[in-house]
Order: sequence, then C-alpha cells, then structure tokens
Amino acid sequence: MKNILAGIDVGGTYTKIGIVDTENMQILKEKTIPTVEHCNSTNCLNRITDSIKEMCLDIKISIDDLEGIGFGILGPVINNKKVVPVRGFHWEDMVDLEKEVNKYIDIPVFVENDVNVISFGEYIIRGKDELKNIVTIAIGTGIGAGIVIDGKIYSGKNGTAGEIAHTKINSDGEICECGRRGCLSFCGGGSFKKSFLEELKCTGTNEYYEHLISDLTVKDIFDAAKDGEKIAVKYINVFSEYLAKEIININNFFNPDLIVIAGGISLSGSFLLEKIKKKCSGMGALDNWMSKPNVELSVLGNHAGIFGAALMTKYNLDANH
Repeated sequence: MKNILAGIDVGGTYTKIGIVDTENMQILKEKTIPTVEHCNSTNCLNRITDSIKEMCLDIKISIDDLEGIGFGILGPVINNKKVVPVRGFHWEDMVDLEKEVNKYIDIPVFVENDVNVISFGEYIIRGKDELKNIVTIAIGTGIGAGIVIDGKIYSGKNGTAGEIAHTKINSDGEICECGRRGCLSFCGGGSFKKSFLEELKCTGTNEYYEHLISDLTVKDIFDAAKDGEKIAVKYINVFSEYLAKEIININNFFNPDLIVIAGGISLSGSFLLEKIKKKCSGMGALDNWMSKPNVELSVLGNHAGIFGAALMTKYNLDANH
C-alpha cells in the first residue's frame, strides 16, 4: 500500500514502533516496548517484527500492504543496512538488518542512525524547499546530532558523523565514562539524571522530590526549575550553558539553516528554548559577518523517531524507482 510504512525508533531505554501514513503525516497505530539490553539481534528483531504484525492486524491491513520498514537505531550504520554493535546492545556482530528482518517480513528495509532519521524527518516536515541544511541535537538517554546537508543525510565515512556526546565542553566539568572531563554527554538524559540524584544525596533529599525520587525524570527536573527549586535551577543552568556552547560550535563549523533541539527534553518547550537562546547570545563571535544560530524545538516532538524512520525509508524507495 503506497505511503503506508513502519517506522521503528530503537532507543537506549525504549523502542517505539509506528505504522505511518507518510502522505498525511499520521501515525495509524503505535506501540512502545522496552529495549532489552541483553537481547541478541535475533531476539530483538523477533520482538519488533511480531509487534509490527500485531499492529497491522489491529488496523486491519495486511503486512504485505506496508511499502517498507525504516529503522532509526543507536550507533553507526553502514549503507542503510548494516548496524555496528555499540555498548548497551549485546548483538554478536555487525548485523545486516534488511537481511535479518526479511526472515520475518519480506519487504524493503532501510536503516540509519537514530538521530539522523530524526533530523531527516525535521527537514521533510519543515519544507525541504526552504531548508537544505539542518543539524538536529537529539537528547534522550544519551545525546547525539543528526546532520542533513543539501537535503541528504551526512553520516561520514564510517557512519559516525554527529557523535557529539564526547566533544569537550568544560575542562572543569565532571569526569565522563570515556575518561575525559567535561564532555557534552553530561546533557544526555541518563548522565544528567544520575548527576542530579547524586547531588540530592549529598545535600540531603529535598522535600520537593520526596514523591518523585523513585522514578524521577529529566522533565521533573525541568519542572522543578520552573518552580524555582534551587538545585534544579543550578543544574538546568549548567545544562543550558553546555548545550549553548555546542550549538555555537555547530553553527561556526556547519553554518546550517537551522539547529533543532529534539528528544523528550524538547517537551520542556519555551522554558528550555529561551534559556538556550539567552546563553547563545553571549557566546557568539564578535565579527558581524558571522551569522547567529537559528535554534528551534522539534515540531515532531515525541514521535520524531517514528516519523523520521518512515520518511527516510519513503525517500529511499522513491529515489530507487
């Protein structure tokens, strides 16, 4: 069925699956399942393809009606097919995802890095005739960038372009898991939350967080900062400064039409955007000919990965015909 595709967003914590009408930009059915870290590729893909089949039944279409399946996944991807295993994914070797998925569902499959597909989705939905160059910073469990240049995903020689988590932002910052100090990885949801909880433990649990402490989310920290809670305000200020520094670096290096902030963190809305823009305004180059970064929040919101994966696949299918 033309324009009906499956979009899969494989994240560090959850995998989001959607059946997407790309013509009307509508998700017909969606489901979220935990990303089980210890699963090998066979078990993982079996769970995903079973979910796709169930969802097709729910909306009364045949699996053969799908035009294609798109994956956005952690880590490097080679030639839209082969996934390079990264920490957190206990896959045995490099996996040819199209070949493996076709054991369960025999339709075209395209794969890209998860942040690249988000960036491509933002590029398409915003009007590809107006914006040719977009860099999207996606913040979920971790943090990364997706790069679209002249309307095409740029993934680099080995599929690792946009891995900004370990760019050094603050020489006096916290020690990163990579061994260096002050990496942008601090802004990834997992690291940010861990550091915040350690601060709460050192200072004594604040009454504000007592009912949240067992399942505290990054959004809760932002909400606390909005309420003026001191520890949250301190952390959100550091978060905004780190992110603003990276945005200035990206702007100076790529000079894109637009830099998009995506991922669950973008749901913090204008509170986050205004802080970032204010920090950026004090960091720009003094030369008047240097353009200021154009920064916006994702318009695809929490569904950016699903839409992006489906749109990337649709683009590749159309280009190959």
